[in-house]
Amino acid sequence: MVANGEGWPPGASPASSMGAPALGQDADDLRAMAQTQLSTLTPVTQSEIASPVVDLGRKLFWDMRLSSDGNTACTSSHYQQA
Repeated sequence: MVANGEGWPPGASPASSMGAPALGQDADDLRAMAQTQLSTLTPVTQSEIASPVVDLGRKLFWDMRLSSDGNTACTSSHYQQA
């Protein structure tokens, strides 16, 4: 199977094989599925938030030097405001 979806059986795709919802699925069904999946996450403790590993990750997330052009940080694509 090819990454762009060619060669998938009719009605199947990379998204459908991962349990992604079908197009046109009701918003309430999507919300219920998200709540079910997210309810299994374990809350993060304050000591985990303050760990040196988290601090390093935060610094790397904002560092543009890691990109191929030296001008892009992970945050440019992945940052979400609360």
